[in-house]
Amino acid sequence: MANLMIWREWVGLARDPVIRRQWGAAMFAGFFALLPLILSVDLYIDDIERAMDGSRGWVRVGRPLADTLVEWLNFGSPATAVAPLYTLVAIAFLSSVGVAVARVHGIRSPFWTAIASLPLMAQPYALQAMSYGFDALFMAAALACSITAALLVHFRFAWSRVAAALVLQLFAFNLYQPGANGFLMMTGCLCIASVLGLLNRPWQVLSLRLRLILSAVVYAGGYGLYRLLFSLLFEHRLNRYASSAAELKPLDSALPMALSTSVIEPLQQLLADFGRWPLVLPCCLFICTYALLVRQWRSWRVALAVGVGFCSWSCCCRQAGCSC
Repeated sequence: MANLMIWREWVGLARDPVIRRQWGAAMFAGFFALLPLILSVDLYIDDIERAMDGSRGWVRVGRPLADTLVEWLNFGSPATAVAPLYTLVAIAFLSSVGVAVARVHGIRSPFWTAIASLPLMAQPYALQAMSYGFDALFMAAALACSITAALLVHFRFAWSRVAAALVLQLFAFNLYQPGANGFLMMTGCLCIASVLGLLNRPWQVLSLRLRLILSAVVYAGGYGLYRLLFSLLFEHRLNRYASSAAELKPLDSALPMALSTSVIEPLQQLLADFGRWPLVLPCCLFICTYALLVRQWRSWRVALAVGVGFCSWSCCCRQAGCSC
């Protein structure tokens, strides 16, 4: 009954003309930011192989739900190349999540909603994910599930919401494991925003301690269920890439260097993949617009302090992503 009420509430919100305008603005901003990438990025070798032989094989890298999703969209095998359709649908998904995040922070303006949504689509990890013709859809779906789970956890404590968040987090791990770490990022943002009083009133109720406890339960529970189900059903089908990625870093003297390498690695990958103009345009646009957004509500001193804290939290999330 509680889940039915939540569903009816969401359907009512989707019919709100203000929310529709916010979504349209976010969709336009995401499309404009990613248009150079859609037009210019060469196909990855994975995309070329899948377009030629129609194979999937995501279950071998620990993403069984991605296999199921693409098979369902293609009405069976083989998988058909439909780029950039998946990227456009992914932008639509993330625009909806961006509207939800904006509403949580009390943003009603379509313009500022669009600006607030850009970090979901125009930051380094999203740029790399969106450049895949086949993978973009379920990578975006995993991120949408994890962020929605975080929003449910931070909105008025109820076990039904915690259970729904746990299921969404489990979906995120089964769609794309790194995308599930969006839960950690959004939790950090919501905790910082709650301390600064930036959240809309219904999301300002919970204490910081309860937020952290519930977030830990949902993330750890989702990850634990994912590893349990995968070990029972799919562990024997993992390839070498997936097996090596799932190894924990050893707790020895080499750990600090290994963590530093993990932090620098995405920046090196970003330069290798997006180091040429106009592909660097979305990154520049993201940095400038996000700085303007933060400046609307707080001084530059507070914005800098939040930025430092957020970067530190991002490094922690990056380590969680590597160790999973």
